Amino acid sequence: MPLEGMGENQKELVSKILFRNDMDSHLKLEEQKQTYDLVHGILNRLSPEDRMVLRLVHIDRYSAKEAAELLGWSRANVLVRAHRSRKRFRRILESEVLHA
Repeated sequence: MPLEGMGENQKELVSKILFRNDMDSHLKLEEQKQTYDLVHGILNRLSPEDRMVLRLVHIDRYSAKEAAELLGWSRANVLVRAHRSRKRFRRILESEVLHA
């Protein structure tokens, strides 16, 4: 239905719905940006090796075997480094959240 065919109450309702949807979208985008900034800020505080193993295994979804081949590490080393890197990441994240 075109807006011209609507009464003032209907136009106002449509306007509120559209505004609410725009605000919801804006808030979701802002929340996503904040999460992205937080995650990347923490990743940047990790060693290059920790960042790389987390990226390969958890972001890019390589298997431990594939990541090991790319990094020139053993599969066991990838699994251990990924575990330790996640713990470091979590410790920094918890510290950031508690101090926010």
